[in-house]
Amino acid sequence: MNISLGGKASSYLVERPLQRSRISAEKAGCAIEYSADHPICPIIEGGCHMPTFIVTGSYSATAAMGMIDNPSNREKAARAIFEAAGGKLHSFYVTTGETDWMAITEFDDGADLIPALLVVGASGAVSNVKTVRAYTGAEFKAAQEKAGKIASSYKSPVK
Repeated sequence: MNISLGGKASSYLVERPLQRSRISAEKAGCAIEYSADHPICPIIEGGCHMPTFIVTGSYSATAAMGMIDNPSNREKAARAIFEAAGGKLHSFYVTTGETDWMAITEFDDGADLIPALLVVGASGAVSNVKTVRAYTGAEFKAAQEKAGKIASSYKSPVK
């Protein structure tokens, strides 16, 4: 972990089984500015995490027939592909409504998630795959605080 004395974390080492990568604290989604409210590095406190992505999709008719003929643990399959792509699966749900399943994942970057989705989509087992980036309450609060600091920089076209 590298932390400058100027009060901002510049980068730290992310360790995962069989993989080590250096990413910036900003890329990891960490709040890196310190104040009286946050005098200790969030990394040390365990507050730093990779960005969260929620992925949803639908099973194809062929996949449904395959699951009926040969039931399998789809959470186990989802975990395997997300981890192979360098991410982490937090939870997997079979859902009702517009989609058939939902996965809550963490990846260093959204671009790291794309290869897993390409493999799954190319299998023909799923369709309608959608991904959204999810933000914690603390991340959203930090965004609000930054918006307050930069608001005077924007000139609206409306009066």
